Amino acid sequence: MKLSVIAIAIGCVSLAWAEPQSVTIKTLMDSPDVWSGRDIRIQAFLVQSLEHSFLSDKKEDTGFMGIWVDGLPTDLQSRMFRLWSTSEKQTFVRVPVVIEGKFESGTETLTINGEKVVFGKFGHLGCASMRITARKVIELGAIEAYESPNHSPEATTLARTPAAEAPVAPAVGRASS
Repeated sequence: MKLSVIAIAIGCVSLAWAEPQSVTIKTLMDSPDVWSGRDIRIQAFLVQSLEHSFLSDKKEDTGFMGIWVDGLPTDLQSRMFRLWSTSEKQTFVRVPVVIEGKFESGTETLTINGEKVVFGKFGHLGCASMRITARKVIELGAIEAYESPNHSPEATTLARTPAAEAPVAPAVGRASS
């Protein structure tokens, strides 16, 4: 009886110390359901801006890849935001990283004005159908800012304008008196 309890306890300990599996972004994008709920390790570029936090497998990539990142260390987030908010024209910041954490995937379908619309379950306003909740982040290089050809300089300027100085949009849909 005591021997079987010890064997069960040793089995649980070995499962708790299991190494996360190394994967690529392509692997996750090709088969998210296979990896959902599993601990993974991935090397990629962590890219952030005001409403984005995603992984890219290419340094030049400016498109949203669909893998949201949560659980980043506060210090890393602060340094990335500080560089983003003080850069003149750049709209994104990136840093090469290795992230270990839990991968999840999923979408939800909502009916809006009679039409079915698919949203991701993660990220800003459901923009991502995949997420990694980081448990460990290793920075492999310096944080750098860069400009995305997909975003206008006007949008970047407005995003960084203090609320008191920002232009006020005209009221829409209100009856005038």
